[in-house]
Amino acid sequence: MQSTGSVSARSAAAVLSLLAAAAGAAWPADDPKPETMRVWGVREAAPLSATEIRVVLGAASTPAAGDAESWRILAEGDPAYAYTSFVHPVSVRKIAEADEFRLPPGDASPECAKFETLDAVAYRLKLPSPMRDGARYWAVAHGRTRHSVPATGARAEASFEFRAGGPFAKAELPPPDEAAKATAGVRGLWSVGGGIVRLECGPGLVPPACDDPASYSVAVNGKPVAVRSVGRRSVIDVYKPVGWPYMALMKHDIFLDLGTPLKTGDAVAVSVAPRAMAAGAAADAELAFDERTSVSDAIKANQVGYLPDAAKDARLGRWMGSAGALDFPEAPRFEVRDAATHEVAFAGVGRLVHRAGEKDARAGDLSGENAWALDFTPLAKEGTYYLAVPGVGRSFAFRVAADAYAPAFAAAATGLVAQRCGIELKKPWFPWNRVACHATGIVPTTAFRFAAPPLADLPSMAVPGAAPIPARGGHHDAGDYNPRSHLDVAQALLEAYDAAPAKFADGQMPVPPEERANGIPDVVDEALWALRLWTGLQDDDGGVRGGTESGGDPNFFQTVELDDKGDYAFAKESPASYRFAATASQCARILRSCGAGAGQAEDLLDRAVAAWDWAEAHPTPLASDPKKRGSLRTTPRARAAAQLFAATGEERFHEAFLETTPWKKDPKAPLVRDGTYDHRASAFAYVRGVPEDRADPAVRAAAKEALVREADRLCKTAEATAYPFIRHPWAPMSWGTGAYQIHLMPVVYAWAATGDAKYRDWIVRTCDNTLGCNPMSICWMTGIGPRRIHAPLHNSRYAPDGPVAGLQCQGPSQRGEGYRYKETAFPAHRSDTASLYSFADVHFAIAMDEGTVNSQALTVAAFGLLLPDRAGTGTPAE
Repeated sequence: MQSTGSVSARSAAAVLSLLAAAAGAAWPADDPKPETMRVWGVREAAPLSATEIRVVLGAASTPAAGDAESWRILAEGDPAYAYTSFVHPVSVRKIAEADEFRLPPGDASPECAKFETLDAVAYRLKLPSPMRDGARYWAVAHGRTRHSVPATGARAEASFEFRAGGPFAKAELPPPDEAAKATAGVRGLWSVGGGIVRLECGPGLVPPACDDPASYSVAVNGKPVAVRSVGRRSVIDVYKPVGWPYMALMKHDIFLDLGTPLKTGDAVAVSVAPRAMAAGAAADAELAFDERTSVSDAIKANQVGYLPDAAKDARLGRWMGSAGALDFPEAPRFEVRDAATHEVAFAGVGRLVHRAGEKDARAGDLSGENAWALDFTPLAKEGTYYLAVPGVGRSFAFRVAADAYAPAFAAAATGLVAQRCGIELKKPWFPWNRVACHATGIVPTTAFRFAAPPLADLPSMAVPGAAPIPARGGHHDAGDYNPRSHLDVAQALLEAYDAAPAKFADGQMPVPPEERANGIPDVVDEALWALRLWTGLQDDDGGVRGGTESGGDPNFFQTVELDDKGDYAFAKESPASYRFAATASQCARILRSCGAGAGQAEDLLDRAVAAWDWAEAHPTPLASDPKKRGSLRTTPRARAAAQLFAATGEERFHEAFLETTPWKKDPKAPLVRDGTYDHRASAFAYVRGVPEDRADPAVRAAAKEALVREADRLCKTAEATAYPFIRHPWAPMSWGTGAYQIHLMPVVYAWAATGDAKYRDWIVRTCDNTLGCNPMSICWMTGIGPRRIHAPLHNSRYAPDGPVAGLQCQGPSQRGEGYRYKETAFPAHRSDTASLYSFADVHFAIAMDEGTVNSQALTVAAFGLLLPDRAGTGTPAE
């Protein structure tokens, strides 16, 4: 793979190939989650005959799986079961059911997680037509739409290749395999460090017996070792979607203190006593400790890669639930080793940056850890490496390369394209087949978006007799495919391009064939798809409607193609018109600079000017309220004025910018004044988009200084935390603040304005957090990294290959808003301690596991800014 220029030349097929390689492969059982999802959900599908399929489901299934409406049959190689046909079985009949694992008496689990047995069930699905020889079939379990009951809370699909001559399955429930036994019981054994090992167990392990050291027999190198103490961390593993909130199957991390640090060559064996483990579940585990192969989640690094000339930070630490924080008697040594030869490429000593219990943010102690910084910034030689710590183990492998972020960008871009609304997604140019959605027009209403009416009221507010607006485009809001329109998707992508245009090119993203090789960088193509919806929401007089909404939230499992909630447009309003004017004029200017899309550029610019003129003539009455004026007029008007001046050079827009922003009167005015204005985007537009010789020198200098002050404030507060990534210092850890780049843009603006490498390093550190250098040592995105999320709340979980790559989740929720999270977490959930561990990788926990498209766009932007330049290596300011 070439370091410079290679990304721009890739075709969409090459991007998907890169993405497949980027998914990474963990060592066996280093990430048990995929097997867990299979065992608890749709375990297998197999033919009973040419017209019948046997499906087996685990303990996370519900009676809804016995309904034919709950199932969809798909095929490759058989047009009768094409993804566009929505074929259900003719009938579903239960074959057998069994209580596979019986839990021991005395279970003190929370009531919603208490089970006498963990069961499995087999069904016979009768098909409407015979299967074809050599075709591949998928049985996909959705749920009862009319009753909103999912069929399973875990994996939703399984496949097989049909052969007319067999072999065929038997009409019976097969006994649990070894993976099922391990999923219910002991899943594996890992080193934590300092003589502590972590035993991961499923819901077959029960408290309080599991908290007793006497429940564990341990041997090291064949000699019995007494367990000095036991710690536990318990969270939801998967939902069993019965009742509301749903029932929970649990996962338990047990921390056993053996008293002596492990050495390479040590063999550890652990056995759990029957009084603490379900009958029939796996109760034993072994660990052959070797610093070259034993992955420890106490070592947190970016699992994808680092740039040769940027900061390279990792962390060592572990919060162990009731056992507290991992500690070391002295500063731990670490090595960066070549992944192939194990030769040492860099050696250093960890630096203690945080003590457990110390408050490192307004929210309290975010990690709960004794955190040691492992800084290997001087290592600039390209290669594939891992971190090793004596007595602890190693990290996953990562690359040091100029194009280290290419796989992450490819993944994030795929997830963003997956959110496109109104377009068919299909192979081979995209990894997921989905028919075009929300393409029947949008019903206009009299509702104003800024008034935030209940979604259910929108149908009653439809304009009488009005025809649907023939508009399509934009992106689905989140995992529930609500077609809420996000103009800020376009804004994020365009501002990334403005910050560093040399990073972006045609051929970087899996966009439709008609957008390939059109001379327009793919991030701009994606912005144009977002803008496409808004151009349809603009009336002939220039006024722009306030976006779109569904007439209610879709359910958890109905496919997007079958959305019955409708699509409604808000009334015209000046805030939306200003925002559209800003984004459309910015896009027009960028298209001109690309030398492509000239017709689109002129059309967008004409529309932007018309939207501005309408907004100026129709200010919303609410803008007279001082508490609302900033968000409804001052902020969007300033950005629109700056972008229109940058695109047209007309002085009337310059004058509007100068009168709307504070720097003409007060050169030291802040970038943001709560409740009054937010000029981050407008300052960037003026500094970066307006030619220097056309700008007011004093105002431009003041705006630039304000951008730098805001970025420095964010960097300073981030630097004081155990895990340094950019987030708003006052924001609670929820709705993406611990997983996304949602507060990163001011730092991007400062980097673009100054070219100072320290700001790029903070972009890197924030992306490190997303890609694994976080307390939970997990990539907050599907399809990238060896240990990553697997259960985002997204419609593609019903795709043949599971969730599409590049979907992010909201991540940790300091408030515990995870539906049963608070009730089941052990130790009891606290908002001021270890909040970055407050996460469960489960479908349906909206505040933790449902991503939002505008935040995903910011991730695409951040990863894109770290790509190699197409030509040269200059900083943005140059």
